[in-house]
Amino acid sequence: MSRFESTYRDRVVPAAQRAFGVTVQLVRGVNVSAEFIARRADREYVAIGADYGIEIKITMRDFIIQLASAVIDGDAIEPRTGDRIMEGIEVFEIQPIDEKKPSVELQSGGYEWICHTKKVE
Repeated sequence: MSRFESTYRDRVVPAAQRAFGVTVQLVRGVNVSAEFIARRADREYVAIGADYGIEIKITMRDFIIQLASAVIDGDAIEPRTGDRIMEGIEVFEIQPIDEKKPSVELQSGGYEWICHTKKVE
């Protein structure tokens, strides 16, 4: 790891977590992780339903999670498709954006997961 990457991971990421982070929990089946901090980026997509011409709005949110943040029963777990992220009373399910992209990506540098999610209504 370069000096820049080390400084970024040790100083910039924690500062970003404090400034922009939200408290979340990862849910896998009936298991719920301890609370941890994640950063988020909101997106809303609007599409016209092909069958009836009805406007459809989809709220998506990317959560950026540090490796080893999501802990269930003492074990750090890797987020995967179908897991849910709870932020307060809002629930988001980890899903791919489209068929071409994975639902969870390891950010360059290998110290954070980017989880693509859709809001559960």
